[in-house]
Order: sequence, then C-alpha cells, then structure tokens
Amino acid sequence: MGLDYIRSKKNIFDKMWRDGRDRLGATDLLTMPPEWQERLLLVDVLDDVELAVGESLLLCLDDEQIDVVRGTEIVGTIVDAPDGLLEVLRKRCHGVTAVRVRGTNAISHTAEVAVTFAEGDAH
Repeated sequence: MGLDYIRSKKNIFDKMWRDGRDRLGATDLLTMPPEWQERLLLVDVLDDVELAVGESLLLCLDDEQIDVVRGTEIVGTIVDAPDGLLEVLRKRCHGVTAVRVRGTNAISHTAEVAVTFAEGDAH
C-alpha cells in the first residue's frame, strides 16, 4: 500500500522536492551576496594594546588618517590604506565602518582586520 500511494502521488512529491530545493538555494538574511567582498587591511597596533582574533572594532576616518577604535579608545591606525579606501569611508560609510580582527602579530605589533565593501567600492 505504501508504494502504491507514493506512485499515485508522484507529482505532488516531485513538486515538494523541487520547491524545497529552490528554497534551500534562495538567499536569506544570513547569506552574504556574491557581489560583496572581504578586504584585509594591515593595522599598526599601539604598543600597550592587545587585540583578540574575532574581536569587532571600528574604522574611523580622521582627515587623511584611518584610526582603529575599540569603544572610545584608539587602538591602532591603518598603515598603508588601499587606493579608494579613504574615498569609500568618506562617501559611502560617513567616515565609520565595522571591522573584525582576523589575525595578530606580536613581533611586528600589527593586526589584520577584515572589512566588507560592495564590489568596485575599494580596490
């Protein structure tokens, strides 16, 4: 009886399978669109500051310098900003954007932070 029932309802099962597959492939709030890309930036960390991998920080534009801020405290600066980063921060982000620490180097006292921009914003 079970196999006969499935055969008689084959079209319904096929439709449920297709719809479920389509829903799994659809983007949701947690899916990063493919047109967004992550950029790694090198931060010169201040001497008395320790950063943890995964920590969230802010990039704040201060004239022609980019400060890395934790709360209200400056913890470092961007050493060599990529072309267009100052412009993107100024025009698209109103001078502030969030970053996440991806790695640290105790010897050089630097850290890599990841920032996400729309493709074509910062090269």
